[in-house]
Parts: sequence; C-alpha cells; structure tokens
Amino acid sequence: TTTITTAKHIKMYKVQIICCHQERRWMETNHAQSPPQAFTEERGIQVFRIHTEGNLEPFVGMTDDVIFGALEKILDPTNHPLLIHCNKGNHRTGCIVGCLRRMQSWSLAAIFDEYKRFTGANVRALDYQVIELFEPQRLSHATP
Repeated sequence: TTTITTAKHIKMYKVQIICCHQERRWMETNHAQSPPQAFTEERGIQVFRIHTEGNLEPFVGMTDDVIFGALEKILDPTNHPLLIHCNKGNHRTGCIVGCLRRMQSWSLAAIFDEYKRFTGANVRALDYQVIELFEPQRLSHATP
C-alpha cells in the first residue's frame, strides 16, 4: 500500500508520473496494489508499468531494452516530476537510477554509495555489474 509518507511526498512534489518497475509475475497478481489504482486515479497520476526482472542468477536480469526504455521516460521533461518505484525501492530502482547517474557522469564509487544507502545489507553484485557495464552513449538523449 502507499504509505502516508510516500503519499505526502507525492502530493508535495506534485508527481505526475510513476515509473513502476516490477517482475511480470508480480504485476500479473498484484496489478492494482502498487501503486494503488484509486490513489493514482484520483490525483490524475499516470503510471508506466515496466516489466523489469531483478538481476538474479542464473541468467535472469534487466535487459538493455528495459533500461533504455525506462531512461527514455525518466529523461523526458514532459514526464516531470516523476517517481521511480519498484516493489521495495532498492534493487530495480537502484539499477535504473545507477544507470541514470552514469549518464550524469557520476563516478562509480558515488553511484555504488548511493545504491548501498537504499539496499543496506542486500547489495546485489549483479546490480553493480549492470550499472558498471551500462553504456550511456548508446542512449540518444542528451545528458540531463
């Protein structure tokens, strides 16, 4: 459910778009729960639901198409202000934001530090790898 704190921030920052990154399996069974449909509809918030697998072994992870698709939505100024969201707000969100930070020319040390602040002890080495191997120059948009 949307917490009071999240709802307060969505209202305060006048969020217009929520980029919701979740596994296809989870989305099919919990579609109306995250974010709650009634909450977003009554505020006129558009939700982009992006099927995003977590970076787990063996051979399961975010594809370049998912990353580039998410970044195109995030970098489009007509979508601002927006909220980037996943089930818990750390791994999928952390990878997408880490790739955004690469586009903003942050150092890997700074990116990984930010990522760790949100994942705590649940750091995924494969998330680091996705962020490190991301090639910002492959996206046609200018650096934000």
